[in-house]
Amino acid sequence: SSDLIDNIDIWTTIGLFYLSDLMLGCPSFFIPLAIMLKKKAFCIFGGFLKPDIYLHSVMDLSNFRYVAPNPFCNCLLHEHNCNKEISKDNIIAKFEEL
Repeated sequence: SSDLIDNIDIWTTIGLFYLSDLMLGCPSFFIPLAIMLKKKAFCIFGGFLKPDIYLHSVMDLSNFRYVAPNPFCNCLLHEHNCNKEISKDNIIAKFEEL
């Protein structure tokens, strides 16, 4: 039920994550969690949060791939007509790298 999903604590979430083979998601705390647990992870960036906010050069990114619009607009203006396009071919190619 949705009540169960709304009440899962962080340790259960981490445990489920540990048992998973792959994380698919958007920018969130799941990115560093997946990297820490050395789980395969794929993320789609498209809003105003750049990948650099979540990633650092000391992280082992061998199991992490992402896609983002190019060029990426890092603004916080909801009225701004930012580029949000990510080609289907780019998504498929990056996902297949995993």
